[in-house]
Amino acid sequence: MAIYGERVALLPQLLQTLWYHPQGMRFSDLAREVGRSEAEVRETLRVYHLTDMAHYLPSLVARPDVLEFLAEDPEDDGDASTATMVRLGVSDPGAELGVSRIRLADLARLYELATDAVALHPDDEVLASAVRKLHDGVLPGFRLIEAEPWSELAELRAAIKDRCLIKITYARAWEPAIGEEVIAPYGVLRTHRGWELDAAPGDERSALRTYLLSNVRALEVLSETFEMPADLTELIRKHRREQIVIMEMPPAARWAVDKYSERVELVQDGPEVARLRVVLLQPYRLRAGLMLVAGGAAARVVEPVELHGAGAEVARAMLQRYEPEADS
Repeated sequence: MAIYGERVALLPQLLQTLWYHPQGMRFSDLAREVGRSEAEVRETLRVYHLTDMAHYLPSLVARPDVLEFLAEDPEDDGDASTATMVRLGVSDPGAELGVSRIRLADLARLYELATDAVALHPDDEVLASAVRKLHDGVLPGFRLIEAEPWSELAELRAAIKDRCLIKITYARAWEPAIGEEVIAPYGVLRTHRGWELDAAPGDERSALRTYLLSNVRALEVLSETFEMPADLTELIRKHRREQIVIMEMPPAARWAVDKYSERVELVQDGPEVARLRVVLLQPYRLRAGLMLVAGGAAARVVEPVELHGAGAEVARAMLQRYEPEADS
């Protein structure tokens, strides 16, 4: 998601550059001017050109065209995908960014995405400057609570770029154990839980696992390298596929639903239990089971049926783990 923060930072620079070229610029020249790829420049301007502002200003009848896309063949003019040149269609492009029409919550979300991008690209001074300007110019007077940066994020990013294995000391999220693992890091992203690492574990548990960076106690980059899977995108997509679960949960256990789920929607409220639509990531059965254990006898899974026994399974596993050892 950090790519959206980067595009927000790039757009004013593109518009300012075009302002100094009233006759327009070739996409190749514009890309060279701002130090980005032609594909990135084209996509940033195309998305901005197609942005629908009616969501933020319902009374808006027609948004003025800020950009004009020109092709060698006049019949192809207006198509951002095939145009060879682009030029401004207004004299004051800065006023067309529409910031004043965006809700504060959306601006704060943009700022959050942009700060994540800065954390991933700490050497990008242009991006860092744009984020500071976003805060100082658009969100003045607001105290934005930012997550603590992970001290070894830069070292981890270097390992991913160089495809080096890493050795971590990790406190597991699902059981009270701390151990060392050698893993192949594939990519990092930020979720509502903080920074997360998708990596191949050093055992046969699964092809891909997610590690919370807040649970990493130590990290060492090794000299051994690994090969990125050819189907990495599909592998991550399947690993992060969401499961929708309909549950009934007493209000006192709602904290467990919020903790172990991605999103929660109230379907039906009741005096004893509430019916919830819960979105889970893997491991589905363990997450649902922990919620059911917290909810007690009043909690149950309505759908899907294959998760009906998850609470009992997790409860048995917890009892066995903490059961006092028999005297020898």
